[in-house]
Amino acid sequence: LIGLVPALIVGVFLLTYLSRDFARILQGILGGAIFMGGVFIMLKPEPLKIRSGNLSFSIAGATAGVLGGLFSIAGPPLVYQYYRQPFTLENIRLSLLAIFLMMNIGRLIVLGAQGELTLDMLWIGLLCVPAVSFATIAGRRWPPPVSDNTMRRIAFLLLVLIGISLMLTA
Repeated sequence: LIGLVPALIVGVFLLTYLSRDFARILQGILGGAIFMGGVFIMLKPEPLKIRSGNLSFSIAGATAGVLGGLFSIAGPPLVYQYYRQPFTLENIRLSLLAIFLMMNIGRLIVLGAQGELTLDMLWIGLLCVPAVSFATIAGRRWPPPVSDNTMRRIAFLLLVLIGISLMLTA
């Protein structure tokens, strides 16, 4: 969080600045971030023997903060960083959940302070909660009839194609 929070604020301000005059550059950066997210899905990092240092976590947090501020997609650098650590899967998942919660609350606060958060946005967000909840429950109850590896490959392919498409059109 030490690296993430300040970088999140920078990312939101970059979004505001770039969205006015540099929409194509922003689209290219988003395409690259999505492409890298697909690549991160395919990486299977081996856990380290000892925990990485604080600087490593701060760099991953800062990278995630900029991506989170710009596009609200802070996951790839943090997921990769945490899954490389000698932590239990339960601790990794809970840590990531807490970090993503804090990041999204922080992003909403910064956007609200800038006047970029409207009542329509909040209503749409609230309307999405039941849809996402239903899809999550349905996905757990009736998972698709494919293996985990096949699902990872499908996700990788989709993310890579979306990322390349955005970069090419930018």
